[in-house]
Amino acid sequence: MKMQSLTAACVLGLAGLAMSPVAAQEYPSKSIRFVVPYNPGGSYDTIARLVGQKLTEKWNQQVVIENRPGAGSLIGTELAAKAAPDGYTMVMYGNNQAILPSVHTKATINVQKDFDPVSMVAITPALIVVHPGLPAKTVAELVKLAKDKPGQLNFGSGGNGSATHLGMEMFKHATGTNIVHVPYKAGVPATMDLIAGQTQVGLLDIVSARQFVEGGKLRALSTTTNERSPFFPDLPTVSEAGVQNFEYIEWYGIAVPAGVPRDIIAKLNKGISEVLGDPAVKERLVGMGATPTTSSPDEFAKLLDNEVKKNAEAVKRAGVKID
Repeated sequence: MKMQSLTAACVLGLAGLAMSPVAAQEYPSKSIRFVVPYNPGGSYDTIARLVGQKLTEKWNQQVVIENRPGAGSLIGTELAAKAAPDGYTMVMYGNNQAILPSVHTKATINVQKDFDPVSMVAITPALIVVHPGLPAKTVAELVKLAKDKPGQLNFGSGGNGSATHLGMEMFKHATGTNIVHVPYKAGVPATMDLIAGQTQVGLLDIVSARQFVEGGKLRALSTTTNERSPFFPDLPTVSEAGVQNFEYIEWYGIAVPAGVPRDIIAKLNKGISEVLGDPAVKERLVGMGATPTTSSPDEFAKLLDNEVKKNAEAVKRAGVKID
């Protein structure tokens, strides 16, 4: 009887192992929830919707975008962490998640351990921008104005401890200026108030900023990278503008709750890579100012580890704290 029970158990075990690749082949068999921890209309939302739409077409299963902004991406990220690790919940990852461990020390999630990276999607430069009414047409003029009027200029961000907040704190540190931070619940309302003149200075990714700069609603002073943008070839880089030891790049990736079977992660990775290889998708991303960027899960994990470490150093230096 014991031998029969053992044999039966082995057969069941082998059957379970055999089902794994079959499950992966059938994936996805239902709709996928794609959590975007940012407001609609921003760069993360725009890129997520583009990728989600193409995955929907590719797999004939709906990829449903679920915007859950707030707390520098913490709210949406926590929501995604609670989902079943079955491959039917994805989350948009970016700069903000790499900052969370440093500023939200009491958070209930660990962005490195509670999620499995799937793939990078894109990278974009950012722009130092000001309201057109501000009498500063170069970074040097902005720095001089800020030093002449310490504490009188302000900048908005997507929230205390968000990527745009920390990026501007790094800019302030590099330039020795005192520009007051005004936190918002998300990046879109912060941008709208900058356009309205409620704030004067901003750090915006090129995807979000381009339409407003080209429309004359914002004035761009420089890119935040060490290479000029093809969309603004006459715009100097921060180093060309005289700011040393400062560079800021927005990056975008996709992760899933930890524990998703590796074969499903591999299928997701392949699907995302094929979507990003689509000429129409490439053209759309490049047209927005983004560079399509694919990676293996391990490469994405390494980038995330490096970003978490880099941001931890920057948070400590800037003294950014979340109550």
